[in-house]
Amino acid sequence: ATAPEGTRPGWRFGLIERVDHTLPWVVAGLVVAALMEPLTRAGVLGGLPAAVQVPIAVLFAVPFYVCAAGATPLAAVAMHKGLGAGAAVGFLIAGPVVGGVVLRTIADRHGRRAAWIFGAVIVVGAMAAGWVIDALALPAAPDLHDRAAAVDVAWRWVCLAGVGALAGWSLWRQGARGLVEQIVHPVR
Repeated sequence: ATAPEGTRPGWRFGLIERVDHTLPWVVAGLVVAALMEPLTRAGVLGGLPAAVQVPIAVLFAVPFYVCAAGATPLAAVAMHKGLGAGAAVGFLIAGPVVGGVVLRTIADRHGRRAAWIFGAVIVVGAMAAGWVIDALALPAAPDLHDRAAAVDVAWRWVCLAGVGALAGWSLWRQGARGLVEQIVHPVR
């Protein structure tokens, strides 16, 4: 039996188009996070007060176009190194939304004033969201090493095989040049 006609576009979008567009960013985020993990000592980001961490994380994210899929591994490692949950949330909001490419697109279509207003609203909103998260004192992510050890080893291999198959299929369809092109020219 085949999937009903109505679900085929959803499957295509989820398993082909989304994978093709997010894979380069996930790989880039994982590479940077993998380099960041051993090169930063534990607690290095926790030395600053949470009220200062949030604006620093948000303002750090602004000049870069960081796709949410690529920013997530960076935020996870940064939290592991002591970054507060509020600062991580601020980074995850501001990075994908206020990158240079987005602001240039808004400026081209709606004017520079609109781009400045949009950027300011997002930056202030991301900082406010981060401060609210910190004020609620929600527990941060558990230790990544403890969490990884709690997952069944067989399930890890099944998940790795599934993600590897999707990534391999995407690489086969697009080629390495197609994947790199999406990072070099993120908005088409």
